[in-house]
Amino acid sequence: MKKLFFLTTTLFFTICSFANPAPITPATTPVDEAETEAVIINNHLKVTSKTQNEEDQTLNYTLNATYPQITGTSPLPAAATNFNQQIIRLVTAEIDQFKNSVKRDLPHMQTLPESVRHNSLRIDYDVDVIHPNPLSIVSVRLNIEGMQAGRAHPFHVYRVLNFDLSHNKELALCDLFKPKANFLNTLSKYSSEKLTASLKDKWMIANGAKANQANYKNWNIQADSILITFDEYQVAPYTNGPQEVEIPFSELKNIFSPQALIISSVKDASKTVG
Repeated sequence: MKKLFFLTTTLFFTICSFANPAPITPATTPVDEAETEAVIINNHLKVTSKTQNEEDQTLNYTLNATYPQITGTSPLPAAATNFNQQIIRLVTAEIDQFKNSVKRDLPHMQTLPESVRHNSLRIDYDVDVIHPNPLSIVSVRLNIEGMQAGRAHPFHVYRVLNFDLSHNKELALCDLFKPKANFLNTLSKYSSEKLTASLKDKWMIANGAKANQANYKNWNIQADSILITFDEYQVAPYTNGPQEVEIPFSELKNIFSPQALIISSVKDASKTVG
């Protein structure tokens, strides 16, 4: 999965008040298309970056969000519009959660030295477009980093959307596998082996990578694999950061559904590398 770092361009397929304060409206930069190379879906549609920047001096936060939107024909096909709306809902939910957390924490923040009274939220993304004819699948991972005043370190979380444009629907992980396939056991076994081989501290792997849906909520389709992203603290201590495991299609071919077999036959994907 290729990373789109905030304010760079690499694409693949997150408040109480002071006593009688003077009202200050958050300064918001309009959402515009970022000047990045697009990821092509077909002759008519492409994935481009949108940005939203906001600063609030009363609540001491800055917010910078870059997220994908499909652009092209006007009007857009229903599936493209649906994809765009789902991405906006995910981004908006993370922004609202951050702002609400800052509001709740304001009494504590007021006790801190001014030099550390700052909160920040940054969202960027990775995106891949897979073309298993006649399908078009857009797989997005939102990368969210936040910092609240007085905390020891930032937090990092992920949100994913795997969207089948051909059928105008979000894909669930179970959609990729045969109805009676115990796919979570397969994902767990492979992931546990890879994490055990790569991590020095192994005590969190057994629980964080065991075969349940919650542990595998962050998944993305790539050209030749499924990427699993484990949140920080899930399979390793914070100092190790989030962990990734790429599971090749070859490890899953015996339990793939017919649709996933089509996807796994594709050896390339549209992406931009900055």
